[in-house]
Amino acid sequence: MRKSANLPPSPQLSPTKYVPNGALSLPARFDSLGGWASRSVSIHSTLFYIQTQYIFTMRSSTASLILAFCAVLAVQAAPLTTRNYDTAFQYDADGNELDARDYSSAFEYDADGNEIEKRDYDSAFEYDADGNEIEKRDYDSAFEYDADGNEIEKRDYDSAFEYDADGNEIEKRDYDSAFEYDADGNEIEKRDYDSAFEYDADGNEIEKRSYDDAFEYDAEGNEIADEE
Repeated sequence: MRKSANLPPSPQLSPTKYVPNGALSLPARFDSLGGWASRSVSIHSTLFYIQTQYIFTMRSSTASLILAFCAVLAVQAAPLTTRNYDTAFQYDADGNELDARDYSSAFEYDADGNEIEKRDYDSAFEYDADGNEIEKRDYDSAFEYDADGNEIEKRDYDSAFEYDADGNEIEKRDYDSAFEYDADGNEIEKRDYDSAFEYDADGNEIEKRSYDDAFEYDAEGNEIADEE
């Protein structure tokens, strides 16, 4: 604000008054003519502090315009959440970011600032206390992990996969089929929408069951039965 050599002498100031402004109470001091001699805006937060002072008398009409402008600034500097068109940030009392949300994603953090969850427009990630990803969910799939970060299950829009403690796939389920595996990763059974296959320990198909047929095999893989 431009200073002037012809400023009037400072008038007697009244005690501070709180002027309601929506959800805000803004302190102001008035002179004997009803003008605004000084005013300030303070945001009660460990993160933000805004203070504005006017050093000479202003008429209330001018001050009201400035008050409205400062109220906008105060809202934008809210203590725990700031937002724009496509992003929002939330903080705890120590200034740690707790949540950042934009048009396509969101982040959540624990008390130590570790990211514990991320959500995208079409996916979500969750983490344990050590920051290990324990689950990921996509628009059409989901992944789960054990305490060591090993993927133990994946679910797609039309299928699901399960794993043992060593990360071996032990089952896969599709929209119209399912696969099961032994401890060594050998497929021991496949189930289709209209059929099922079973295998021995060596991976040989020992039985196939169709919607209207069944086939069985001996140890050498020879078909021994055909049931209709």
